[in-house]
Amino acid sequence: MEQDEHRLKVYRDWKSTVETAEFKGHERGLEEGLAKGEKIGLAKGRKEQAIEFARLMKASNEPLEKIIQYTHLTEEEISKL
Repeated sequence: MEQDEHRLKVYRDWKSTVETAEFKGHERGLEEGLAKGEKIGLAKGRKEQAIEFARLMKASNEPLEKIIQYTHLTEEEISKL
């Protein structure tokens, strides 16, 4: 009987350890995913802002070289606007 209780305790301890590890792994993965998503979102926002700025500059007949310098877009990207 004592041996069964000991086995049950060992099993419960093991199960608790596994559940804790899974939770911490999930938490870490979520944090990393959110950080990566935020980084991608910010980069996308900066690109969209540069495109809008280039459109305005192009509409104001600014020289292509100046648009490239200020927006860091390529000549091809600007020509498509």
